[in-house]
Amino acid sequence: MNKRALFIIVLLFFVTSILTTNSYARKEDDEWMKKMEKMQNIWVTDNSPVMNVGNLQMHVCNWGCFGSFPGSTWPFSETPSAQWPANSGVEYLYIAGLWVGAKKNGVPVVSTAAYEAEFEPDPYDELQKVYRSFEGAPGGARFPGPADDDNDGLIDEDWLNGVDDDSDGKIDEDFAAIGKEMLVCWFTDDTPAAIQRYPEHTPLHLKVRQESYQWEERRFYNFVGVEYKITNYGHESLDDVFIGFFADGDSGPRTRENYWMDDLTGLWEGIVCGKRGNKEIPLRVSIAWFHDDDADDGKTPGWFGVMFLGHDTDPLGENAPQHVGITSYQNFSGSQPYEQGGDPTNDFQRYELMSKEQKDRDATVPRDYRMLLATGPFKELPPDSTMTLQVAFIIGDGEEGMLETAASAALTYYGNWFDVDGNPQTGVYGRETPLYGPANNVEPDSCDDVQENLSAVKGQVIWVNADCRQELELWNNTKCKKGGATFHDYQTGVDGKETQVHWLVGSAPPPPHMRLLPGNGKVTILWDNFSEVTPDVSTLE
Repeated sequence: MNKRALFIIVLLFFVTSILTTNSYARKEDDEWMKKMEKMQNIWVTDNSPVMNVGNLQMHVCNWGCFGSFPGSTWPFSETPSAQWPANSGVEYLYIAGLWVGAKKNGVPVVSTAAYEAEFEPDPYDELQKVYRSFEGAPGGARFPGPADDDNDGLIDEDWLNGVDDDSDGKIDEDFAAIGKEMLVCWFTDDTPAAIQRYPEHTPLHLKVRQESYQWEERRFYNFVGVEYKITNYGHESLDDVFIGFFADGDSGPRTRENYWMDDLTGLWEGIVCGKRGNKEIPLRVSIAWFHDDDADDGKTPGWFGVMFLGHDTDPLGENAPQHVGITSYQNFSGSQPYEQGGDPTNDFQRYELMSKEQKDRDATVPRDYRMLLATGPFKELPPDSTMTLQVAFIIGDGEEGMLETAASAALTYYGNWFDVDGNPQTGVYGRETPLYGPANNVEPDSCDDVQENLSAVKGQVIWVNADCRQELELWNNTKCKKGGATFHDYQTGVDGKETQVHWLVGSAPPPPHMRLLPGNGKVTILWDNFSEVTPDVSTLE
């Protein structure tokens, strides 16, 4: 089926589900009409949720997708989808959406945001809209600065959602504001409307919190960062969980007919060099990309990519992947049936692709492509537990420009390590990861030449060097210029810094401490050197 025809059907389902709900209500019933208006406002379709402070402009859906379905009948289809450069009219994405797959009682189930909109906000909850914030906003302080906005001893306990999460009578008074622009929303996969729209789909009972971030500085303005917190709020454990993204990349000027028909797609995996101060930091990345084959006579030079920056990991590989990355990459074109390489059409097929430890070859024939990238398995997601996924949409001029942006996005997500607990005995000797007891015969550092076997009872903690092999791999890499760095600079869990703070960029120094000294017909301004001695949060220099 043509993808644009498919979304006309989806849109009709959406409108129908709103208009037919409680159809016995009369139009002249003021209370019902107000409820109808609220329901329609929950699906934010007014063109407002757009990441637009950077050079990559992206539309954000509050049901788990990014993009604006250019050329479709959606009300926001004229909004920038993934437009680069900003305000150019040149797009690189039709739609992209979150997928979460798991086995529920042994049966594969996948909840999707695109094409099928199985995730959605509650149409009766007027608070499930898109919230906007920025670094420095009231209530949005975070580490490495003082992060307890309301001085109650808790940190970021009242996230940006219009709800009094900590029952203190205040709303959104203590959250973490990230980036020069931040959009926040949340949604589930089990609303009555979604179940009615997709009766063959079994919900996983997931609640997803989605945050997207963007910066305006030139070094950081070609990517959009995204963070998901995926919670099982049902009563059954979910097994063999996979998380991923489905993306339909369309590269070209909106004014060009069928501009999406000559694209290519592929996967790039390797080491990129991120600049931090006078050093280059090697970073391992995996990027699923799209680009226009002939660049439309120079009008469409960008390479657009989706990369996984972070997710839950397990150094032993027993409960989660050992390292962050893409474990499955599949691409599709045309309208062939699934058995002949076409798009999946049911949950069994979707889960099969997500769990397939296979990566398709790069496409060589220009066509209209879709792609699926996934990671897993995560052994179990019990009730009331949460897993995370951090993603970046990146773009740059050609492959080299895309990789440069990838390095910037990865370094921004990586952030830095800080001494948050004030305990000089944690985060030392390269041991950054706490292992909570009970635990027996633990080797805290498999990369050093000291044999240790530690044990801990319940309530005790053993600090281990879980990323030592990654540290050694990056240190031994010769691609990037070390600039006088030592192995100590490549280690985490050193100098008492036990906490990693993500999504950090270099910023202006804080103002100095000042005081006014009144005198006879004059005022003397005194200030200290606080601005000069405070290290940059990104480089720590």
